[in-house]
Amino acid sequence: MKKLLLFMGLLSLPLLQNVTAQTLTYDALPTAVELGSAANFNVSYTSTVPAKINVALFIFDVDGSGNLTPDWSTWKAGAGSDVLPAAATATAHPISLSVPGNLTESSALPAGKTYVWSLTLNDAGDNWLTGSQQATTIVATSGAVNSVTFTGTAATEVNAGSNATLNYNYTLVEDGIVKVALSKYSSQEVWINDVATFIIEPAPATGTTVMQATSNIMVPADVIASADLTNGEMYKWEVSLFSPGWSTYLGGVKSNVVVNTPLVGLDKVAAKTFSIYPNPASSILILSGTNVEQAQVYDVSGKILINQGPVNFIDVSTLSSGVYFVKINDGSTYKFIKN
Repeated sequence: MKKLLLFMGLLSLPLLQNVTAQTLTYDALPTAVELGSAANFNVSYTSTVPAKINVALFIFDVDGSGNLTPDWSTWKAGAGSDVLPAAATATAHPISLSVPGNLTESSALPAGKTYVWSLTLNDAGDNWLTGSQQATTIVATSGAVNSVTFTGTAATEVNAGSNATLNYNYTLVEDGIVKVALSKYSSQEVWINDVATFIIEPAPATGTTVMQATSNIMVPADVIASADLTNGEMYKWEVSLFSPGWSTYLGGVKSNVVVNTPLVGLDKVAAKTFSIYPNPASSILILSGTNVEQAQVYDVSGKILINQGPVNFIDVSTLSSGVYFVKINDGSTYKFIKN
């Protein structure tokens, strides 16, 4: 009997070793972090397989005993490593995460809510191996911070093939990048891809001065309508801040938007007689077939380059070679190429 038990114990040893070989340890986590500052994590790991370390900031429910209830839809900021090699002994890997400057301070959160650090060790395919969470406190700062907010209300609906205007304010401690985008997200609100973007690069540092900005986003005419998305996918407007080279996410804001199919009405029927030529064009683009009270030329990022009216032709000689769009007053948008 003793031999049988010993044999069974030996059989189970590799399994126990495999379970316990994935570890993630760290020094004391930051417990009071200023808005717009960097939180630094000294993390060590062991793993039998190549792995990635991820650190993220969420808002969880907390009860009177300090027990946390996860809410993974409240992601506020995150940072992670590339795929790291398997490690039989504890291997250090520091990670720095930038806390957005536009978050609500902990003292102003609703009762029963708290900020939480979530540290996870995932395999190369992003499957969870081990991890832990710990509450933290976000406090105000008197200095300059990286921050961005919408001004007014971002459009909640937009038609494919149309132009949308987003108004926002931002501050940057150092030179960086501002990305304004219509993006697609999964049902778990994980970024999938950008559908249309407007990039400010470089965006000069503002210090404590608030920069008021407006960006125009041209929604592609062939984008999949929200009603036709699958698996709970959705669209969002987003304005995000990054450090030079896109190396660090500094903060951002998002707002849900529904993308509809292009409008088809009497004005569109009438517009079928409208045409632009020559296409490609080298100097003059002629607008023919209807009275054009207003015409706007955009580049592929949605930036307005020409705004004229009333017109029956547009001088495009100063444009660089590439693809552009002209939108007329009835809302119709036409693609042309500049030689």
